[in-house]
Amino acid sequence: MELIKTSLPANDGRPETIDVSDSTLVFFVNARLKKTAVDEKSGWFQYHFTSFDTDLITIPFKYRIGQQRQPAELITSANAAVYMGLRYDQGFQRNVFYHHQQRSEIRSYSIGAGGLVGISATTIRPFSTANLVQDEYEGACLSYGLAAIFGYRTVSLGLALGYDYLLDKNRTIWMYQNKPWLGVTVGLNLN
Repeated sequence: MELIKTSLPANDGRPETIDVSDSTLVFFVNARLKKTAVDEKSGWFQYHFTSFDTDLITIPFKYRIGQQRQPAELITSANAAVYMGLRYDQGFQRNVFYHHQQRSEIRSYSIGAGGLVGISATTIRPFSTANLVQDEYEGACLSYGLAAIFGYRTVSLGLALGYDYLLDKNRTIWMYQNKPWLGVTVGLNLN
């Protein structure tokens, strides 16, 4: 199968010619003209493409930069977000024949960059409100930011720079309101 647009001839304006304008519709198939050995592997076929990517991610670790003379914090609270951005994939595929059975081996890697938005929980306590809230509770935050990801098949890991917006009445006294954090992302590719 050939997906690389540059390997097709330029568009000559004739509908009966296979050319660059047909690149999204054309698949070249290499027919097996000889009997396959019991244990044989085809050569690796390399492909690459750029696409719009959507991932479901979580941020298991957030490093909140210190605010108002308080030290930095490492947060591990529950959260979920959607990542959307551009993704570049590089892959390799080959056929493996064993006792007249055929299967494909695929190795694919990707890198990407984009934005994220999600919901997370955060602990509101005297430390993060300059002692204006005496009780401790879990508040809901809207998280948003930018992320760079590295993917292998359907799993992705990345780094994020984001912000949290507390959704309750204490948002005006919470010292991390719309302040930056750094995070590690783990995701699942949805497309």
